[in-house]
Amino acid sequence: MAELLGVSTWAVYESVRRGEPPIPPIRVGRRLVWPKAAVDRLLDGASGRAA
Repeated sequence: MAELLGVSTWAVYESVRRGEPPIPPIRVGRRLVWPKAAVDRLLDGASGRAA
């Protein structure tokens, strides 16, 4: 997700730690995962605003 958003991995995990992630993650064990559909919606919304 960090690569798709153009930010560092640290920035994504820090936003989760602060409780301000752009998309709420799903915890799988110790891993954090983001639903692909939610990431796609976020990116589609961001590209729609820029146009």
